[in-house]
Amino acid sequence: MKRRSRFAGLLTATLLLTSAAAASAQERPTPFEVPATETALPPPPEAATAPARPSDADRLQALEDQLAEQKKELEAMQAERTESAISEPSAEVALPKLRLYGFADVGGQWIEMDKGPYTALIATKPAFMLGNINLYFDARPSASWRALVETRFGLGPHGSTSGLSQVDNRYMDTSSPSGRSYAIWSGVILERAWLQWTHDEHFALQAGYLLTPYGIWNVDHGTPTLISLVLPSLQVEEAIPQHQVGVQALGAFTRQSWELAYHAYLTNGRDLNPTEGHWRKGMGGRVILRRSGDVRFALGASGYYGSFAKDVLQIHIGTDPVTGAPTATFSKSDLAKDGGFAADEWALGGDVSVDWNGLRLRGETMVRHVGYLDGKHEHKTWGDPNATIPNHYSHYAYGILAYRFASYFEPYVMVDYNDSDPQISMNKWGLCFSGGLNLYFTPTAMLKMQYADQRFSHSDQGQMNMKLLVARLVLVF
Repeated sequence: MKRRSRFAGLLTATLLLTSAAAASAQERPTPFEVPATETALPPPPEAATAPARPSDADRLQALEDQLAEQKKELEAMQAERTESAISEPSAEVALPKLRLYGFADVGGQWIEMDKGPYTALIATKPAFMLGNINLYFDARPSASWRALVETRFGLGPHGSTSGLSQVDNRYMDTSSPSGRSYAIWSGVILERAWLQWTHDEHFALQAGYLLTPYGIWNVDHGTPTLISLVLPSLQVEEAIPQHQVGVQALGAFTRQSWELAYHAYLTNGRDLNPTEGHWRKGMGGRVILRRSGDVRFALGASGYYGSFAKDVLQIHIGTDPVTGAPTATFSKSDLAKDGGFAADEWALGGDVSVDWNGLRLRGETMVRHVGYLDGKHEHKTWGDPNATIPNHYSHYAYGILAYRFASYFEPYVMVDYNDSDPQISMNKWGLCFSGGLNLYFTPTAMLKMQYADQRFSHSDQGQMNMKLLVARLVLVF
């Protein structure tokens, strides 16, 4: 009986456990039978409120993408501005429309000259000097157009010698409060004044009063850029006119460290009146091959051909054959006997410049030929005034060797040579030895000093040897 009761209890317990397991299985589906409407368990609170942090690589890539997008927008804006400036000449550019700059040099000099008939014409005592006061007006109203005017201010011609008299430019200053004080009427020297249109770096046109593009000296031009203070003979005697009125084409072609530049011009030539109309035009040009880099050098060649003349105005007084009234007619005579002359000339020159570390080398050479028209030779300036100048050649050469230490201390030596037909000057040849020192305090302030010993071949006019000591304080502004 007890055994039957124990079996019944066991059976009852087994049935209860089986029923509970079945119910539990129906309430909790297996993972492979999750209904479509059900979702997974929600994430913990931290995962729900804090988004996943991007990696450093993702952030860097995002910044690079943003930078690239901004760069594209900037390039598009620049391209649009450039296209607008080219298609519309009146479009404004970023450059200022007018710039004002220049340089000034002041100092002193002392000349010692051998005694001769012309010693009195040259001041031989120490004197303070107002050198060059040059002011530039540089206008660029648009990307393609430019105007440049360079003026030099000085005290001349007051105190200079004209013929056998000395110029006195003092006048009573009536605007002065005292009413009886004097002022000196000083001069303004025009160095250049031109207008320029630029197509691109390969081609541009200039028109106006030009610095003739030849050699090194006339192109460098300013006291701050030139090594020597004393001018070489080819500049003093103007083997090629320093200034001319006309037009010129210029440009450059660049490839890596090489550049080939050119100038070609047509002008009124060398005349007493540079703007007088005539058919005797001057023409010439210059080419320069340059190389940049550790060793910088330039090779240049210059040429010029032109004519020059001086006409004499004559007045012819007569009587009208019909009315008997007095008449006066004017005509120009270019005969030598009347003081007029006419000639053709040509000149060829070459130049070289080298810069390596602190070393600077400059050199030029030139030959000039003058051929007068028949019966139209010029009278001699020196010597017998009744004699005329024959057709002739002139030769010029100079060299400068300089070395710049520590960027501010530059000693140099210079040799200058020239020879001409003895029938056109007092001497057959001239030779000048000189040395100098340039001190660069700042890029815009410098002190230049030079001593020169000028020797000439003797002539029947006496010796003209001279020694020169000159110094200039130069400031660029």
